[in-house]
Amino acid sequence: LFLTRVGASAWESMKETYLFKHVTAGDIDAISRSRLLAPASYLVGSVATFLLLKIIPLPQLFTILALLILASVLISRRLLDTR
Repeated sequence: LFLTRVGASAWESMKETYLFKHVTAGDIDAISRSRLLAPASYLVGSVATFLLLKIIPLPQLFTILALLILASVLISRRLLDTR
């Protein structure tokens, strides 16, 4: 559990760093949206998990989760360094 919190805090700081590399003083709406989307994603994720557990049996959810993680790894390999 400690490592997940370390990863989450690292992600949060990297997200903020990336955001502020690309916004200007006039982009206050983009900053506001970015800060509102993180808490909203917790709510959406919880509701989606509840609904999926009602529809799909637990063993199949592990397979679906593995496929989603594999897809995210393949997509993240295409990210470019912004230095």
